[in-house]
Amino acid sequence: MSKRNSLLILIFVVLVTGFGTWYMMSPAPAPANNSAVIPNAKPGTSNGQALPQITLSDLAGRNIHVGEKDKIIVVNFWATWCPPCKAEMPDLNLFAAKHQNDVAFYAINIQESAGKVSDFMTQNNYTRMQVLLDKDGAVAKQFHVSAIPTTIVADKNGVIRYRKSGSMTLAELENVIKGL
Repeated sequence: MSKRNSLLILIFVVLVTGFGTWYMMSPAPAPANNSAVIPNAKPGTSNGQALPQITLSDLAGRNIHVGEKDKIIVVNFWATWCPPCKAEMPDLNLFAAKHQNDVAFYAINIQESAGKVSDFMTQNNYTRMQVLLDKDGAVAKQFHVSAIPTTIVADKNGVIRYRKSGSMTLAELENVIKGL
């Protein structure tokens, strides 16, 4: 390989690495202006759409309806084997504890057994999140989850106002719900 080709490859690698670092370190975008109520928002999975009605089993096998009237709703899709999911869990647990009266928080595990998920939650002392099981991945598919973790936030009217694929921090979540 010529020196010129080696130099071009090195420049490309540096540029890609620099962009990737910039992207990962960039703050989350601010949530959309939420002062306007969207009348008759159609169900969907994008900003401005009504959060679809779903029911999943919790770790005890009870059917839980996702969504609570007059509460902000946070839905987080995750798995125990996912390193970014594991990294965000302490912040999500703190967030759920801090906002238990004003936010309905649902940690939706994708395609893992109740026993495995329960053991993970117990071992790490994550006791503040409502954990639900998407046993066959159908809900993740319905929400077009292509990467985990994915977090979706809906306002008190059930309208999706924020969506992010990738890890969330406590500060990011606080910033998202501040304007809702």
